[in-house]
Amino acid sequence: MGLIIALFLIGILLLLLEVFITPGFGLAGILSVASLVYACARVFYEYGLTAGLITTAAVVLLIIFMIVWFVKTKSWNRLALETSIDSKAGQSASEAEPGEEGVTISRLAPLGTARIGDRTMEVKSLAGIIPPNTRIRVEMIENGNICVTEIK
Repeated sequence: MGLIIALFLIGILLLLLEVFITPGFGLAGILSVASLVYACARVFYEYGLTAGLITTAAVVLLIIFMIVWFVKTKSWNRLALETSIDSKAGQSASEAEPGEEGVTISRLAPLGTARIGDRTMEVKSLAGIIPPNTRIRVEMIENGNICVTEIK
């Protein structure tokens, strides 16, 4: 019983981690689903059909409740990008020069928006993920992409 409860808790925690910390459907999401499915399977195996169906229904209802809560509390707005890009496609790369400095507006993972000078444009991080409100420097223009690094 302890293993089943631990698997459910781990599954829910990994699901929350996937939703609020790591974007997309990555390792935490896969492990979350695997943990919850295995926990339900263990309940079927150890306690029978009725307990397995009740547990599976409870897990599904819990996930539905989490989704409804997520939408109703407008938590999605905290994760959504609300900035607009005021540059035009193909023009922003010619407006930026290597060596110019700016600040990120959104998270660069590796693409995102940054303000360089008085212009907001789409940029590409050369060094992985860069959080919002981080000072950056234009390193080069490559294939129409403005490539930047974090100023440390």
